[in-house]
Amino acid sequence: MSSDEPTSLLDGQSEDETSASVSSLWQDYHFLTVEMRRCLERRDVDLFLELINQRERLQKRIESMSTSIGAAERISIAQILKENEAVIMQMRRIMQEGRRHIELKEAYDSYSGDGTGENVDWQR
Repeated sequence: MSSDEPTSLLDGQSEDETSASVSSLWQDYHFLTVEMRRCLERRDVDLFLELINQRERLQKRIESMSTSIGAAERISIAQILKENEAVIMQMRRIMQEGRRHIELKEAYDSYSGDGTGENVDWQR
């Protein structure tokens, strides 16, 4: 590449090719976000964490391709934001269920046992 060519085009790609590949990356990013939500619904934490790592790597690739955002990317970003909200809501739901479970367990733990020593101070 000569020094006169723009540095935002990668590997000698034309602007159209770069735009198409960025658009494809945004679609992949959206797909990973949808799958993250589905993993949370299934409580598959290991796969969820792997998808987060994949999405982070994909985000770095998108950021490295410094091109302007077109109409297709804007639509993808809007869909991604919507899916991110669903992922956040699902994570909050799971955390609330976990807290409720812990509180319930602690409540039952305080009443469990064989009763030995509980009424030591009781007098007739």
